[in-house]
Amino acid sequence: MNTKRVNPAQTIRSNALVLLVAAMLGVMILDRMEDRGVRGVGSVAHAASQPESTGSLISAADQRKQIIAELRTISQRLASVEQRLAKPMQVRVIEMPVQKDKPAPSGN
Repeated sequence: MNTKRVNPAQTIRSNALVLLVAAMLGVMILDRMEDRGVRGVGSVAHAASQPESTGSLISAADQRKQIIAELRTISQRLASVEQRLAKPMQVRVIEMPVQKDKPAPSGN
């Protein structure tokens, strides 16, 4: 039988902390529910309905064109990196990191 007495101050602090965490979770859940009610199902609908800084709506076609242009840029940069890696490189080590001694494997 456990006869240890718990400090009432610790119990109150623990209960307050649990209550605080529960309240924060409740606020987060309500916030998410409100966002979904306003936005719709996905963030794509939200992005399409957000005006740009100029005040006009973003066209889905323009968005796709921007994405394609960015993908082309990334693809070109990746091809450049691949070309550099395909060529032989000279590497000069200036400082070696300290290596830990590994124990020799014991043979039977």
